[in-house]
Amino acid sequence: TPTLAIGELPVHPEMAREFAAALGKAPCRYLPAAVTSSGRTLSVIADGVSFYAKVAYQRLLGRVTRKMTMAHVLSAIEVSAMYESAIKTGRMPPSFHIYRERCGLYFSGEALLKDWGYVERDLAPFPAERTFIAVPSFSLIATPRDGEPPLIMELLDATPALRMADGFFAHFIQPLIDLYFSSVIVLGLQPEAHAQNIVFLLNEDHVPFGIALRDMESVDKDLPLIEARGLAN
Repeated sequence: TPTLAIGELPVHPEMAREFAAALGKAPCRYLPAAVTSSGRTLSVIADGVSFYAKVAYQRLLGRVTRKMTMAHVLSAIEVSAMYESAIKTGRMPPSFHIYRERCGLYFSGEALLKDWGYVERDLAPFPAERTFIAVPSFSLIATPRDGEPPLIMELLDATPALRMADGFFAHFIQPLIDLYFSSVIVLGLQPEAHAQNIVFLLNEDHVPFGIALRDMESVDKDLPLIEARGLAN
């Protein structure tokens, strides 16, 4: 069930003119929103509820146009459901979390708006059973403009557990390895595990207890492995 009203399609504000030209429709309402690390993934507030909306972007964003087709939307929801089921049934490591994408809107391949779909993404990772600080990977290693050291260096300086023998490997590297290979081996799903899609979840002592994967639409399916291991169901 989407947060937006049935039939409402969120459109990136920079795409409003293109949408109106294609359909001859003006916006029915405006919602407060802000871009995230991805320029087309918006943090939205609708009727007091906050969520992420990953929308189409019909100009170049980076090197390509970012479409949101029927295949993208269905894959995102399907992959999210597979991960959620595997987590609930204990088939994934305890450190494995996801940002669920449970609904969206798409149009058929013959429709005028065939590339204009969207996917709604939860604001908090699943499962979220404790207090956490969410830090995207790129934020750990980026060098601030003011010349201060990267956040990862500050964490290492302030957190004794991360400076112990194998502490960094145990809390940062091993969970990342577990996330990737458990996804591939258990489900036949190959996550796009780059620095934008991997979010470290830190506890009150700034020690990672888990990793949250986001962008279900970009997860690839290893079809030969799925078939060979009988994972299709």
